[in-house]
This record gives sequence, C-alpha cells and structure tokens, in this order.
Amino acid sequence: MGNLNFMFNYTFFGRCIEFFIGIKLAINFKNNFLKKTGSNYTVFGLSAMISVILLLTLFKGYLELNYFSKGVILILNNFLFPLSVYYFLLGLLVEKTIISNFLSTKVMVVLGKSSYVFYLIHIGFISYFLTRYFQLNTITLFILLNVISVGLYYFIEHPLNILIRKFNVQSPKTEISI
Repeated sequence: MGNLNFMFNYTFFGRCIEFFIGIKLAINFKNNFLKKTGSNYTVFGLSAMISVILLLTLFKGYLELNYFSKGVILILNNFLFPLSVYYFLLGLLVEKTIISNFLSTKVMVVLGKSSYVFYLIHIGFISYFLTRYFQLNTITLFILLNVISVGLYYFIEHPLNILIRKFNVQSPKTEISI
C-alpha cells in the first residue's frame, strides 16, 4: 500500500465510503424510499460541498501540513465531502429547485451525456495535443474539450450504445426443476 496517504486517497479502502453512499442513494431511489419531506436537501448539500472545499483549501493551502491537518483533510475529503454530495444528489432527486431546473436544461443534459467522453479525453492525447500545438488557456481548452466530447458522444458513443443493445437481446429464461 505504500503509505497512508496513498491508501486513503488512491485505493478502494480509502474511497469506499463514496461507493457505499452512492449505493445507499441508488437503493433508496430504486425502492421509492426517497420522499420529499419539506427539507431543502439541495441547498444544504451544495452549501456543505462548498464549505468542505473551502476548508480543504484552508488546510491544504494555508496551514502547515502536520498530522492534525492531514487528519482533518482526510475526514473532510473522504467522509464529509461524499456525505455532502449525497444530500445534494438527494435534493436533486426529490426537490424541484432552481438548481435542478438549470441542470435539466438541454445544454446541461447534453453535457451530462457527454461527460464520460470528457472524462476520458480531458487528460491524454487530445488534451496534450491541443495544449502543445495551439497553446490554449485553461478556459478555451475546457470549452474545446467539451465540444469534442459532445461530438464524440453523438458520433461514436451513442451509436455504439444502440448497436450493442441490439445485439444484447436476452434469451428467454428457462426454468430447471429438480
């Protein structure tokens, strides 16, 4: 495992809380356990995420990295941030807010669909090529990578997804009795 920093930041053992929180949210959603209770989960989750990011910035950027601050960073990054994301996503699932309306716009839906392609290309050959040969600033690179991601989604990922689904026809279930 190398050291504790590696284990808590780059392995499943350190990041498993994110998976378990996501699994819990998905199970609750699938089983219709999520009910609107009048709470404002979206705003609470967003506020908590921003607060955790600000605290992480404070501890990583301005305070000397001693054992105490490393422990605080670990708790903020591996436990409190995933929990705040849980409440934000919970709010998006059960509440109708300005944030959910914005994320439901056509542009944001397209960017969401192409986000996996963006994830795949934002570091790698395409990003390197654009930065190296066109000397793009960060904002221009971000916009251009999003445009490329949308194109790759509509011309490669989506058609392949349809093709794969056509070939993935389930065979009829046969029961075996003993």
